[in-house]
Amino acid sequence: MADEDSEKAAKAPSKPKKRRSSRGEPLAYGELKKPTNFTLTPFTRKWLKQLAKAENCSMSELLERWARNQLRVNVDFYRDSN
Repeated sequence: MADEDSEKAAKAPSKPKKRRSSRGEPLAYGELKKPTNFTLTPFTRKWLKQLAKAENCSMSELLERWARNQLRVNVDFYRDSN
């Protein structure tokens, strides 16, 4: 029985460890993140949680990616329209 448990453990795929920043050192985007609170409906929170899981990131990182993409799209749009 012990052999079966060790075989299962050996076959289980290991998750890559998430990189965490050292205190005061930015990990991504070249700047430190600051805690921020949002009020969301339960539906939106569940939806964001599912999207973040599908993208293998946190809800915070998902919102960061979305916001940065939106900013880039809007800046490109306004730059091209002038």
